[in-house]
Amino acid sequence: MYFYPEDETPGCTTETCSFRDNWDEIKKVRATVLGVSFDSVDSHKNFKSNRPLQFILVSDESKAIREAYGATGLLIPHV
Repeated sequence: MYFYPEDETPGCTTETCSFRDNWDEIKKVRATVLGVSFDSVDSHKNFKSNRPLQFILVSDESKAIREAYGATGLLIPHV
């Protein structure tokens, strides 16, 4: 699971595409990838379609997942 601030921003897109581009290596270790951001389900659908992603993007609009994992800091602002 990785947290990112927003779909289609330069840094987040680069990070997300690195998982996509290394998919064969990820599959070899039998890992599951989940990308979590504040974006809506519709935004995730567009992002996934625009970038042909093989993994799940989770909408955390309520910030409940982020809070549960304590995922705040430099790129993910505090609640």
